[in-house]
Amino acid sequence: MVRILFRYGVAISLVAAVWTANVVVAAPPAPAQPFYEWKFTGPVGGQPEPHHWFYDRGWDPNCPTYYSDGKQSLHIVASRGATGGRALAICVRHYPGKPGAYISGRINTHIDPAGRMKYGFFEARIKVPGGPHQAGSGAWPAFWLLGTNFPKVGWPHCGEIDIMEYSGNRPRQITGTIHGPDGVGAGGVYLLAKGHRFWKRYHTFGCYWSPGSIRFECDGHIYATFTPLDQNRGGWVFNHPFYIILNLAEGGAYGGTTQATARFPQTMLVDWIKVFLWKIHTPTMSTPVALGAGKVLVRWNDSAFDQRGFVVQRSGSPAFSRIAETRKFTANTTDFVDRSLGIKQRWFYRVRATAGRDKSRWTKPVVINTLAANQNPRMVSGFLKNARVVRAINVGGAAQGAFSADQDCLNATGKTKTRPVNMSQVPADVPEKVFQSNRFGNFTYLIPGLKPHGRYAVELFFAENYWKVPGQRLFAVFINNRQVLNDFDIDAAAGGPNRAIERIFTVRADAKGHVVLRFASQRDNALLDAIRILREP
Repeated sequence: MVRILFRYGVAISLVAAVWTANVVVAAPPAPAQPFYEWKFTGPVGGQPEPHHWFYDRGWDPNCPTYYSDGKQSLHIVASRGATGGRALAICVRHYPGKPGAYISGRINTHIDPAGRMKYGFFEARIKVPGGPHQAGSGAWPAFWLLGTNFPKVGWPHCGEIDIMEYSGNRPRQITGTIHGPDGVGAGGVYLLAKGHRFWKRYHTFGCYWSPGSIRFECDGHIYATFTPLDQNRGGWVFNHPFYIILNLAEGGAYGGTTQATARFPQTMLVDWIKVFLWKIHTPTMSTPVALGAGKVLVRWNDSAFDQRGFVVQRSGSPAFSRIAETRKFTANTTDFVDRSLGIKQRWFYRVRATAGRDKSRWTKPVVINTLAANQNPRMVSGFLKNARVVRAINVGGAAQGAFSADQDCLNATGKTKTRPVNMSQVPADVPEKVFQSNRFGNFTYLIPGLKPHGRYAVELFFAENYWKVPGQRLFAVFINNRQVLNDFDIDAAAGGPNRAIERIFTVRADAKGHVVLRFASQRDNALLDAIRILREP
C-alpha cells in the first residue's frame, strides 16, 4: 500500500463518505467463466506457486511491518469456510527483538503475465483477521492493484486501486479507494449493520474497472463509483495494466493503534482470486411513456457500469431501415424527453452503450404511439386511467392547492427557492409553487395509512434548482427497498435547470399499509420537490 497516509486519512473524511445505509445497488452478474483464477489448494503448510506470485521483502514505509517470504508469514492452511477446504494464510506476528515492530507477508502478480491486466472485474474471497478475543489489533489487510509502470513513474503517478482495506480497530467497515497523481484518495465505505463484524466469516470484495469508471462491490453490492470527474487534480491514470497485491500489515495511520491486549499472530485468509475480462454490456430499454402531443419519455438503464455514453436512435421501422434521428448522451443520462414528434404516430427506439471505440449491441427495439393533442398523458397507462389521488405532499413546504404541507419525512434538510419553473413536462394539475420548496440530502418518507398490499402509483416530482449543467447531482431512489432510480440526474432528464419533471412507479404497499421512499445521494445531494400517491378505485 504505497501511499501518503496522512493525506489519505483526510481524503476519507472529505470525499469517501458513501455508506451502505444510504446507497447500495446490486452488482451486475459476472461472466460465467473467469479469464484467470488463483486457488490456494496446495498441500497444507506449502506456499503459493512462485511462478505466479512474487514475494515482497522489506519494511513497509507506512507502518512498522517487515515483509518476509518465510512460511510463518505465508502458507496454505485448512479452512472450514473456504470453497475447497484450504486457503492462503497471511500472518502477522511480533518481530523478535524489536518491540513495536511486526513481521508479515506480501505477494503480488507482477511476474505473472496473467496477473497484469487492463480493465475487468477483479474479485477475491477473503476472511479478515479478528475474533472475539482479538480486540485492539491494528491489523491492516488489503487486496489492491498497482500500475505496472510503478518502477518507471513511481507512486502515485502509476495509479492505485484499493479494492479492500480493513482495520482491526473498525471491525464493521471496509473501504475501496482510488489514488491518482495528486496522491489524495477518493474512496467509499461499506458499513455492516450493528452487531455484525467482517472477521466472522468470508466475504467477497470486488472492483469493476472499465475505461470510464471504477466501482467497488462487497458481497455482490456496489457501494461506491468513481469516474474521471472524481480525479480532477492530476488526471485519470487508470488506463494501463495493473497487477494484484495481497498483504497484511499492522498499525500505521490506517490500521490504527495496536493495544497491549491484542493477541498474535493475526491471520488473513484468502480463498480465491478471480479476474474476468472487460466487455462492454448492452443496456436494456424500458417501455417509453407518451407525455402528451408530440412528446415521449425514452428510458434505459446503465446496470452494466462500464459505459462512457449512450447512443439512442429513433425510426419509423422496427428494422431501423431508415433512421429518423440519432442522439448521443453521457454515461450519467438514462432518459430524455423526445419533444419533436407529431401526434398519433408510431415510433421505434433502440439504444447501445459506448466506451471509446467500443460499442455494445443495440437493444431490442421498443415501440410507442404518440398521443393526440387533446389526450391526457395519464390515459396511456391502464393503471392511471381511473386512478384517484390518496396522498399529495408538497415536500419541504406549506400546503399548495391539492398538495398538503410537508409530512411523513423521517429525516431531511429543507430549502425554499423563488426561481420560475418550466412546467411543460408535468401534469397541469400540479401547481408551480410545489417546486419552490424541496428536501435534499439522504432522507426517507414513510407514507402510512394505505391498504396493506394495495396496488398504488407513486409520482415523484423534481426540478433542478442549483446546478446549471448535467452530471453534478446524481442520486438513487428506493421504494419499499426496491431500487427504481440509479445515478438519476434531474438536469439531464429534464433538459436543463428549473424544468419540472415527474417519474411514475407502480408499487404495492407493505403488510402494514406503508410505502417507504428512500433517497440516497451518489454525487452532491439527492433532491425531491413533491410526492403524489394514486390508487385505482
